[in-house]
Amino acid sequence: MESVFKYIFAMIVGAMFILFFVGFGKNIISTSEKMDAGVLVAGFDDYLFTLTANEMTKDDQNFGIQTVLNFGEGKISSGKNKPMTTNRIVYAPKTLSGTKITVRAIRWAFPYDIDSFFYITNARYKYVIVYDSTDESNTEFVTGLTESIKATFEVRNITKAQLNTQSYRRLLQSQYTDMSRVTFLLIGADLSNSEKQKIITDIPKAKFVFANGLGDGADSEKQWAYGSIRFDGEEDSYYIGNAMLMGAMYAENKTNYDFNFKRAMDRLAAVSLIYDGKIKNLQVAATECDYNPLSGAFASLANQAKEAARTTNIESAQLSNMVSAVEAMDDKNSRELDCTAVF
Repeated sequence: MESVFKYIFAMIVGAMFILFFVGFGKNIISTSEKMDAGVLVAGFDDYLFTLTANEMTKDDQNFGIQTVLNFGEGKISSGKNKPMTTNRIVYAPKTLSGTKITVRAIRWAFPYDIDSFFYITNARYKYVIVYDSTDESNTEFVTGLTESIKATFEVRNITKAQLNTQSYRRLLQSQYTDMSRVTFLLIGADLSNSEKQKIITDIPKAKFVFANGLGDGADSEKQWAYGSIRFDGEEDSYYIGNAMLMGAMYAENKTNYDFNFKRAMDRLAAVSLIYDGKIKNLQVAATECDYNPLSGAFASLANQAKEAARTTNIESAQLSNMVSAVEAMDDKNSRELDCTAVF
């Protein structure tokens, strides 16, 4: 039955997708030199919704003309038009100009599906993952992360040792001369101020985001399951899962990143309360099944998520407690033959 509902939902979203671009195309045709920015922005939130039908999807759009999109905390605008509110979690440059954009949507789960994250960029923004090759777990993690991102966006990974050679920086300089920004995501490979200055000298549009895995365990998957994020010159922020870590690379700054983190925590709280209600119904309908291990766990996680959304500076200990609670829930999720799994 669940697969039938998914099929119906996909058909509905597909129809919305077609209707959106029919109207979108008409507005492009009706403007000879520039797009009606108000129409573009008004339809953009709906456009993002059409991309949520699949767990992971991407879309390339060629507007055919120069277009400017501005992304803020829950706002999308273009030109002098009034910013429109979006309910989506969007990681994008503050100002994105050009004739083309690429959008990718990825479902964020913790451990159950919470919401879709949207990453928006274009060819004028470049991304480089830098890692310490002396740490085997870093190398393994970066390899997997790079392959995941390459499914949509151009990204390269290099070692810290490579980046610290002038010849390699000059190679990047020759390729990225006209870029609007070049973001270096540093995976467990922080750079000194002097090292950063050498990079900026060769690549003036360089920006740095440092990530550190805080998870327990020797394997890279557990080590990087959650951790800290630091935008250059700012205090630490945090991430949970690769989808959120990717968001740090595509976000313009700490302000926008933190806004999306809090919005994700709000969504986590809301979905957890829905599951809390579901488990109460399951306990009544299937008395032979033992749902006690999960009883109250969803409400507790919802409260933790609400607190994380309200806190100005969440502590790593709070994050660790949430991750531990979720791991315990995942282990206790009933999947016995005659018992319905909660998620």
